[in-house]
Amino acid sequence: MKNSFRIKAFKNAILWGFMNVPFYRNRGYHCAQAAMKCALGVALPHRRFGYAELDMLTGHYLDEITYPVQIAAAFEDMEIEYTYFVKRDTFSIILDEELFLETTERLAGKSGKTILKRTNYLAVKKAAKRLVGSEHINERSERVSIGELQEFTNNAIPICLLNFDRFLGRENCFAGHYVVVTDVRNGSVTYHNTGPKGAGANMIATSKRFMEAWELCFFDYDTIVMDVSRGL
Repeated sequence: MKNSFRIKAFKNAILWGFMNVPFYRNRGYHCAQAAMKCALGVALPHRRFGYAELDMLTGHYLDEITYPVQIAAAFEDMEIEYTYFVKRDTFSIILDEELFLETTERLAGKSGKTILKRTNYLAVKKAAKRLVGSEHINERSERVSIGELQEFTNNAIPICLLNFDRFLGRENCFAGHYVVVTDVRNGSVTYHNTGPKGAGANMIATSKRFMEAWELCFFDYDTIVMDVSRGL
């Protein structure tokens, strides 16, 4: 990242052994943007990001779904240091509209049509095109492990997309929800849930429960990690 505020932000962000990430509440249909605001509060503490600006950066409108690729593309445009974890075929699926629609509807089951109604495919495709060839893409064949997540929290801020229905114990549903991880230790994950329902900062779940829900998007690994340590 090309600004001097990041080093100061990182030094001021460690409190009681874990990342002291500011908390912002999602007032509705903005959990991705609220998660971004939380992470950006550490990376760019001198800036104040409104939801209108973050909507513009992510290509989000009203109740549309914001996919991880849209968050990553926004960070790319902002020259934020981040890593976006993708599968081997992530971009080939996203950039082929027919394949994207078929894959989503097939794997989401009864929720597929609802998801697609709230998907702005052109915005998703535009974001994917922006990221092709980016050095911030980590293409791999394995999902991110809980051990890696713990390591990330030493010097970075992970934004994770959960199947929140599964997280709450509801099966066969695909309601996605972004959380910001602030700590991983002793078999538990500490995270910001921006809401709107059940919102709270530094909430705690068992690592097992978190891992079971941390698998939603069909073409990537539901994880974007914002690095705030370089330059220290």
